[in-house]
Amino acid sequence: MRRGDHLAALKAFDRVVMIAPYFAEGWNKRATVHYLAGNLDQSLDDIAITLSLERALVAFEAALAVYPHMVGPRINAEAIRQILGQEI
Repeated sequence: MRRGDHLAALKAFDRVVMIAPYFAEGWNKRATVHYLAGNLDQSLDDIAITLSLERALVAFEAALAVYPHMVGPRINAEAIRQILGQEI
């Protein structure tokens, strides 16, 4: 991506999202490459997936703020943090 080789970058990030579909940053980077290549519709599609993955974590954390002893949201929030590569 840094070299401006959009085709190679797209192939690389296609593999990232195929291997790790819950890794939001893979979708985000692929959206960036699509944008730089002028593929605006594909960029918006990838951004939508990025945001949905990140919003899920926000929703579980909001539920835990209201009632911190809920088991389901805690387990799901921890799983999403691990998937996103964040510290638990």
